[in-house]
Amino acid sequence: MIDTSVLIESLKSLPEVSLSLLVIAREAVKEDGSLNEEYLAFHHKEVLEAKDEAEAYMAEVQRAARSLQELARGG
Repeated sequence: MIDTSVLIESLKSLPEVSLSLLVIAREAVKEDGSLNEEYLAFHHKEVLEAKDEAEAYMAEVQRAARSLQELARGG
């Protein structure tokens, strides 16, 4: 079984991830809180790429979570 303090330190050393989808979301919201549909239409390709990036990141996080659960169970 892995020592919890070693696991925590390992997790702390992971690099911060900046997802493109979050950047696009900030840019696509107008000051009044509504979506800037023209912006999204113009950046359609980047939106789709950012969606794919976010989905891949989510899959990796889920894989890591399953691995951590296995380690916690002593596997």
